[in-house]
Amino acid sequence: MRRKSRVYFSRHKHFVTGCQWFHDIRLFLSVSTGGDLTAWDLNRLSALETYRVSESGKWRPQLHWNDVEKSNPLVAITDGSNQIPLFDLRQGSSITDSSVVRAVRWLPSKYHVLFSGNNDGQLSVYDIRSNRGALSTKTIKKDSCIRAIRLSSDGHHLVLVLYTGTVMLYDAIRDRRKWSEKMSNSLDQFAVADEGSFIRVALPVGEDIEWIRFSKDLSQECRGFLCSTLSGHLSRVNACVYRNESQQLYSAGADRNVLCWAPECERNRLHLEAETAKRIATTNDWSDDDD
Repeated sequence: MRRKSRVYFSRHKHFVTGCQWFHDIRLFLSVSTGGDLTAWDLNRLSALETYRVSESGKWRPQLHWNDVEKSNPLVAITDGSNQIPLFDLRQGSSITDSSVVRAVRWLPSKYHVLFSGNNDGQLSVYDIRSNRGALSTKTIKKDSCIRAIRLSSDGHHLVLVLYTGTVMLYDAIRDRRKWSEKMSNSLDQFAVADEGSFIRVALPVGEDIEWIRFSKDLSQECRGFLCSTLSGHLSRVNACVYRNESQQLYSAGADRNVLCWAPECERNRLHLEAETAKRIATTNDWSDDDD
């Protein structure tokens, strides 16, 4: 079998801080400390368009592409100001926060609701259909910057990471904090998996990944349980992404490795698929020789 070569996209000249696929897997976005947001076409292996979103070298932008609205999906960006640029890859607009915005996240169940976290520790909720400003603003922890936000699929729970390293589970229905704990070196590119009756958080902490589990039951007293520690990287883990409905967790580290973590049943399934693909490819090669 032919060995597949790696494909490199070299448009960015600075550190890439985030990327996200779109539904049809032909397009994805990336953003860097150079202040550029780039849309990529996988069919042509080339950049489609690049937008200037912040000053070069002065900010680590975050992006979140709205994966609920498929007809006109907007991209929310943090650009080092109190503005939240919203891009539809044709024209941009923005909404305004009271302080420098650090984190943005769309509500999974409603395409028009956007959450943001700022330098002052405030969590704001916006309806992008209206120009009236934030629907609500809540101070999570005064003067403690919110670095990252993730939401459960139903939007009832938020997981926040603060600049101090504190990880927090927030009840969006009752508007209160349910659990928090300070974890050293926790980063903002973490993942949430909420399949079943639990919310699991994959949090990069140094060279490891900590799996923390919470119950979804709003009536129960919430406690976070450390399920396991995943160790495999040789250097700092920079980001985690969970693949829904597959039980696969992907992690990327400063050691330039991307690792896939999965339970034994999923690994067996992937191994079987790989062996089947090899067998089909070998059969096709023999058929070509016969011709």
